[in-house]
Amino acid sequence: PGIVLYYVDGYEEALASDISAEDFDMENYEAKKLVNDDLVEAGSFAYKYVTDENWSIVIKVPKDEALKFTDGDYVEVKFSKTLNTSYGRIRFVSSDGDFSYFELTFTNSMITFCKDRFVEIELLLDKDSGLKIPNSSIAEKSFYLIDKAYVMQGGNSSSYGVNRREFNESGEIIKFIEIKIMKEEDDYYYVDTSSLNYGDVLMLADTAVESVYDKTFVVGKQGTLIGVYSINKGYAEFKRIEILFSNDEYSIVSPNLSNGLRNYDYIALDGSVVFESDMAY
Repeated sequence: PGIVLYYVDGYEEALASDISAEDFDMENYEAKKLVNDDLVEAGSFAYKYVTDENWSIVIKVPKDEALKFTDGDYVEVKFSKTLNTSYGRIRFVSSDGDFSYFELTFTNSMITFCKDRFVEIELLLDKDSGLKIPNSSIAEKSFYLIDKAYVMQGGNSSSYGVNRREFNESGEIIKFIEIKIMKEEDDYYYVDTSSLNYGDVLMLADTAVESVYDKTFVVGKQGTLIGVYSINKGYAEFKRIEILFSNDEYSIVSPNLSNGLRNYDYIALDGSVVFESDMAY
């Protein structure tokens, strides 16, 4: 949340300089309301007197995110209360510990927030570079790590796959198994576990059965990826994501990943209770 300040003879600028992390604890804040017959001490604040549209918000920013803010620049802000957006002028206020504090100054919509002390806002820093998803939809899934040397294109299509050592009534054979690659690293692929089994023996493309023991790869090592479950097809399908920006409620993720999330995809809101191929109702 941002802390709302108002301009009254320079008082707010001094107040902004005294802001600390404790000031953002909404549970410890108590609003004081006066009625007509209440007594107040001399010099105490008795009311708010708003004469124009100039006002500001002080926000708390983690130190590693503070480099995104420059004095004098403007940032687009979305207000949760109204869902409207406005541009605030950035001013560095102070820093302490793990946080920096910035003041965002506005010249409109004062009447909407003049009774508020805290305002929930969203800084639209990455709106053009990613897709916004709720954090509750993010899940982890395990994949086999397969040496890239054992992955090839073949079979009856251009699909990627592996040569798996199998047995039938005639003895040992090599069978091409199509695989779904979720991510590529320098030396290996993340491969969906539905097409292979733990302990499967894979062979190089030019390997004969007789030389199986010196050119093999045993399926077993796994790695995890984060993603969401798309339900576009009526069943759950894992789509990997890479987080560009995140806060307590949502994340901005890359829109251009292979086998990744796309604009207008339908996703499960709670990724912790969904499994691959679950039917969506």
